Amino acid sequence: MTQADFSNKHLGVSGAMILAAVLGSKSFKDKGPLAIGMGNMGGIAKSIDGIKISGHTIEYKLTNPMVRNGLWIEGSLGSDTLGTGAGWRIGASDVRFFGDDLYMESYQEVTAAIAAGLPLLGLQVELSYWVGRNTQGVNGRLGIRF
Repeated sequence: MTQADFSNKHLGVSGAMILAAVLGSKSFKDKGPLAIGMGNMGGIAKSIDGIKISGHTIEYKLTNPMVRNGLWIEGSLGSDTLGTGAGWRIGASDVRFFGDDLYMESYQEVTAAIAAGLPLLGLQVELSYWVGRNTQGVNGRLGIRF
């Protein structure tokens, strides 16, 4: 891919996608302190075409079904300062895209997360490393679980 000059500001790659997905997960916990979980997701990602920046229109015309499958192990860190639960999670997942040709058609991700919070809202901090064909990276996520 090449860079385009938009009013003396270089814009390497730009675009927007929308994703609709169905999620499912299941945790298995015995009497011990650890739980093992499995999650699956199936969905479809589509580019949002027709975005205009400084007179240039961005068109990718991509539609890609995708699946994500993962396993994790999690445990408790005890109570946080508010007396609610805190926990950790380590997991791995595989993500695959189908349909239109993409630079990266699949990637694998290893994740470590810490979560704590109020009875209805839980703050989660997650760090993950992912690798795919010709690429790799690190993601940081901050989320609320409810």
